[in-house]
Amino acid sequence: LAGLQISLFNVSDLANPTLITKYVVDDGSRSYSSAEWDFLGFRYLVQSKILILPVTLKSFDVIDENFDGFWTFDISTDGITKGFEFRHVSPENIISYCWYPALLPTRSFVFSGDVVTMRSHSILRHSLNSGEKQWELDLDEENTGDCSPYFI
Repeated sequence: LAGLQISLFNVSDLANPTLITKYVVDDGSRSYSSAEWDFLGFRYLVQSKILILPVTLKSFDVIDENFDGFWTFDISTDGITKGFEFRHVSPENIISYCWYPALLPTRSFVFSGDVVTMRSHSILRHSLNSGEKQWELDLDEENTGDCSPYFI
């Protein structure tokens, strides 16, 4: 496996966990989640069974396939289904924008049915029901002098 995988296990017998289902990102890109090393980066909503996960896709061949943001997943014992994508930077801006060297931590918060996501240089708010963007704050919008590469 060369990318991101989400697995759901039955742990009713802690000595013998069994795989119930999994979701594999198999798109030819290098994919990962910062939640692999920062457990505060993801959020699971128990009542609605929604996983909010930071996702990064790196493609060295096709710029448009690069992604940095969050995906939602519906989690059940029947399967893991991808929901919405919340893109924090366009593929074009990853290589051609003036980025300040400081980064926001990767976090998500849920308020009144909306999710607020923070990642790298932006903060977004989306509806968890429709995926519609409510607002966006680009912290590097006015930056023109202290430029660094975008780190994904």
